[in-house]
Amino acid sequence: MSNNSFERVLVCITDQYSCERLIKRGKAIADSLGLPLQVINVQSTQSGMDINGDAMEYLYKKAVQSGAEMIIYYNDEPALITAGHIKKYNVKHVVTGMPANAESGGFIQFLHGVLPEVPITVVPRTESADQYITMLPVYRIKAALRSESGE
Repeated sequence: MSNNSFERVLVCITDQYSCERLIKRGKAIADSLGLPLQVINVQSTQSGMDINGDAMEYLYKKAVQSGAEMIIYYNDEPALITAGHIKKYNVKHVVTGMPANAESGGFIQFLHGVLPEVPITVVPRTESADQYITMLPVYRIKAALRSESGE
């Protein structure tokens, strides 16, 4: 484990069974970084009984099996709540799903905009947790390019 026990990897899920792939990818990243895993879900304050309880229970069990704690927030600003959670819990890497449409991509853009130093891994809507895209902080990309060019 890391020397800073407060650092962690965060997986952002919805109330869909398919979010299991996000937990799997998050677990792999957490293991590779030697950090604990945390799973969050932000539900609308209006969701009430509309939440898919069976899926949430299933995902909770998957999170626990992965050694993660799971936190559910009720708020109508999921990106803002998630950003606050990332800052509060010193998150070092975020895993989220691929948005179903371009308009909902604002969640990822917002997180990347307000927390550009935190890598975000986006897992597409496939059954495999092995296919993913990671958005790296700009300073890491520049450092990698410098090392490739021999600077």
